[in-house]
Amino acid sequence: MATDGSGLENLPIEGEPLRPRALADLAAEIEDRRREILKVIDDANDRNATNLVRPAFAELPTADRFVPTEDAPVSRAFALAEHLRALWTAWLVTDTERQKRLGRASLNMPPELTHPEVPDFPARFAARLTEQPLI
Repeated sequence: MATDGSGLENLPIEGEPLRPRALADLAAEIEDRRREILKVIDDANDRNATNLVRPAFAELPTADRFVPTEDAPVSRAFALAEHLRALWTAWLVTDTERQKRLGRASLNMPPELTHPEVPDFPARFAARLTEQPLI
């Protein structure tokens, strides 16, 4: 990822670097996963007349909570890194809630939610990442 205002010319970067606006897409993917998890639980409760507990997800961190202390490259980089860290933590917590509920026959999870592992990132965000070679 690169902050807005950062020049990347003459750097050995492969692929298109993500910019801060990509974090809004990551947040949207996390919200989508949360809705999917809650829908599966609600559907199971309706279908089976049960009262499965819905996870209480914390509010997602927004960019306005990670304002750089000054308009300098290092401050922008730290603010962006903190926002990414907070969203990544929210993703891991969110998908762990899905993972904990695997194997419950009453939930009848759709196939796209039955993977036993918690992925590092949501699929659409992960597809935009380009691993950089060590130099």
